[in-house]
Amino acid sequence: MINVTIYYNYHSSGLISCVYLLRLFHHHMRRSLPAYLSYLLVLGPCCSPTVSFNLAPQFSIFKHLHPPLRTSTIKMSVKPPKVLGMGITGVDLLAYVETYPAADAKIRTSDFKIQGGGNAGNTLTGLCRLGVRTEILTKVGNDAYGSMILEEFAIDGLDTRHVIRKAGISSPFTYVIVDMAGQTRTCLHTPSEDLTEDEINPAVLDGVDFLHLDGRNTLAAIRLAQLANARGIPVMLDAEKDRPHLRELVPLCDFLATNAVFPKAFTGAANTEEGMARLLDMGRARLVFTTLGAKGSMVMGLPSEMIGGKRGGDGNEKERREPRAGEALPLATETRSYACPSTGLALTLVRCDAWPVLPEDIVDTTGAGDAFIAGLIYGLVHSLSVPHMLNLAGFVAAQKLQAPGARQGLPRRETLPARLQEEA
Repeated sequence: MINVTIYYNYHSSGLISCVYLLRLFHHHMRRSLPAYLSYLLVLGPCCSPTVSFNLAPQFSIFKHLHPPLRTSTIKMSVKPPKVLGMGITGVDLLAYVETYPAADAKIRTSDFKIQGGGNAGNTLTGLCRLGVRTEILTKVGNDAYGSMILEEFAIDGLDTRHVIRKAGISSPFTYVIVDMAGQTRTCLHTPSEDLTEDEINPAVLDGVDFLHLDGRNTLAAIRLAQLANARGIPVMLDAEKDRPHLRELVPLCDFLATNAVFPKAFTGAANTEEGMARLLDMGRARLVFTTLGAKGSMVMGLPSEMIGGKRGGDGNEKERREPRAGEALPLATETRSYACPSTGLALTLVRCDAWPVLPEDIVDTTGAGDAFIAGLIYGLVHSLSVPHMLNLAGFVAAQKLQAPGARQGLPRRETLPARLQEEA
């Protein structure tokens, strides 16, 4: 909620730059309003109101006008960005063991939990807790697991209006064996019926500012990405492994989130960095993010993409916010140029350290990548600087690591370190 003060000014200079300022007002009301901006908008001459966002004096265009004669204050609501995610959700059956069993071994679990899971469901839950409006498009069965999935989403405020519930199929579930000594997890997934192209209704994109795809249901994902491209809605793809038709999907996506193995394996490159560059050359991708585990993360893109970006699907460009002067981000980042030997592209690579977590504090790595992507999407829809975005994503993933399952440790926006918080 934003307080807007109306100043009634009888000075005839109310006509000054009225049309320009109306456009300025409209441009920023379509977006989130940072708390450090201020604009004065004169709406007309003689007794016409002046609208003021009372935020920072350095942007007060009409500070030399005569003082207003009277004022009143109203409140205006600005909706935060909306993210639609399509992909897998399900139930995770988490078995914790001291060490991973050998073949034919019989061992006991040290703990057992049942929680919501699935890549898309995990990432969207993370976004919900960061205060982003989210909707999910997925398919579940009309069974007990399906009800459990929807109930957990409702608790976090995730909009499930587009969820397809179908009788006669089982909802997805995954057995997860968590090796406490090795700090690894092994997933045995039982899928449900895929979403199909015919089940993609273009209306699901109405009012959406950003689309996230988890790399599953690829034919349906291709259809939805094409519709998003036509509307100018940015698309993020979680590309963790090659799947059928993924090579048709990758060129339709603006942002790619990968692990250290995927870029090299998918493109046949000599190393991860060259693989990231080749992914950028495959289609419309603007940035490729790669997680490096304990070594942190990195992102690659054209130099211009490191400072510019789209807030949403309205076609208006907005520069990413740079870190505030005098305040260092918690994690160190390194920026350097990268010339791809196979594509010839001149690119920029930014590396970021991992958020520090003591080995004894790591409880479960399940869903760490999904949590990281939630932080990236938050940064993209709020136009954060690249270093800020990587810092925030690293923090979200680190918090997840310190709790069991994919969602229990996901932080809420109010628990973020003060340096990482931004006005939405």
